[in-house]
Amino acid sequence: MVLVLQAVVYYFPLWLWDKIDKGFFQAALCNLDKVHIGDVTKNIESSARYFASSLTTHRGYGISFLLCECLVFGVSVGNLFFTNTFLGGEFFKFGASAIKYLGHDAADINNPLNEIFPKVAKCTWHKFGSSGTIQTEDCMCVLPLNIVNEKTYIVLWLVYIITAAITGIVLAFHLLLFLLPSVRNTLLVHLAHKQKTKMNLQNVLLKCNYGDWFLIYHFKKNMAYFGDWVARVREEVHK
Repeated sequence: MVLVLQAVVYYFPLWLWDKIDKGFFQAALCNLDKVHIGDVTKNIESSARYFASSLTTHRGYGISFLLCECLVFGVSVGNLFFTNTFLGGEFFKFGASAIKYLGHDAADINNPLNEIFPKVAKCTWHKFGSSGTIQTEDCMCVLPLNIVNEKTYIVLWLVYIITAAITGIVLAFHLLLFLLPSVRNTLLVHLAHKQKTKMNLQNVLLKCNYGDWFLIYHFKKNMAYFGDWVARVREEVHK
């Protein structure tokens, strides 16, 4: 049940972004994310005309995505601390100790896995005696489910650490782009392949805020006719 709840929490930022976006990005693309056999001039004109007419109005959209990324990082780090608390404060050192142990002699009696997930434990056994009364005995019980639990949490330790590290790096990079307009504009121009597209981008980006840049950046990643689209946007902006 705990793992199910954690999975739901991981999904929450994606669900929230879908609620914020409401299909806006796909609508603004005007189906230009696909290669068309026929003429796509009308699609390019529609998308470019919308973008030019709504210039400087997308700041909230871009910041909303950035906040969702902050939420993703918070969830990743929060899951680490939650799991650590759930396992009695042993989770942080559990993964490293387990990997180190598994890489050495498995017959070592100092098994760190047994500290959190013991395979054998003392338990109280109730049974009927010869006189028909219930007798209580101390026994040694085997806990086979903990064999599965320890392997599961080794994998989760790796997943949580890697996820937190990657989301943290990505968030730091995107915050840097948010704070430094010249850096983000230079990056976007650098990503364009054709010289004409670079020149058109440089011209359009002079009038863009972070939200506009955010849309253009993702159009660049998803649009099959990006060069033609940028050229059309430049024409619309200077009308």
